Amino acid sequence: MEGCFLLLIASLVLGCAETRYAAYNDVKVGTEHPNRTVAFEIDRAFYTDFPDCALIMPPASAKGGGQFAALIEMALGRYLTSKFTRVINPTERDIVARRLAADLSRPEDRLALAEEVGCDSFVFTDNLDSHSKNLIVWSQVRVGLEVRMVRVRDGHMLWRARHVASRAEGGLPLSPITFVVETFSSTRFSRDREVAASVVDDALRRLVATIPDARSYR
Repeated sequence: MEGCFLLLIASLVLGCAETRYAAYNDVKVGTEHPNRTVAFEIDRAFYTDFPDCALIMPPASAKGGGQFAALIEMALGRYLTSKFTRVINPTERDIVARRLAADLSRPEDRLALAEEVGCDSFVFTDNLDSHSKNLIVWSQVRVGLEVRMVRVRDGHMLWRARHVASRAEGGLPLSPITFVVETFSSTRFSRDREVAASVVDDALRRLVATIPDARSYR
């Protein structure tokens, strides 16, 4: 009986740990369980006119997330290289943008940049709800992102995906001893800079996994 109980608990834990991929419109914004659901959509135009190049734009912050911007760009560039023939990473983008005196918040300047580097697709990232919290006995890093690819020539959306990834440390103290233990654990977690990078990496890996490999169609 005890063995069956432990097996049931293990199966539930493993089930909660699995990532679920769902149609974009089937998942309401804000209802995604962290580390569980990736909502995505691939437009037919992706297959009829396969993008050859991905030009990464600076992330936009709707709610928090500014602290994660550099991490998001680096992870996005790293994973997109497994899907597209060319990826214009943030470093190359910024070098060319400075040479052109381009303001990337302006659509006309983005078009000029894309023409200069010879890229046919933009990749935009919106920070939906990203933050880092420390509540003494409990800490959390949460990264909520929506990434979309649009065609340069007409702004047509080719692909988009949305996901929330998070990690937490600490818990409810039940005694003075556990209060000390949970506080130490939570503080150590909140000061570990690698945690944020790891959560961002988790989010972008799952999001980019929904993109077909455009290189195989060339």
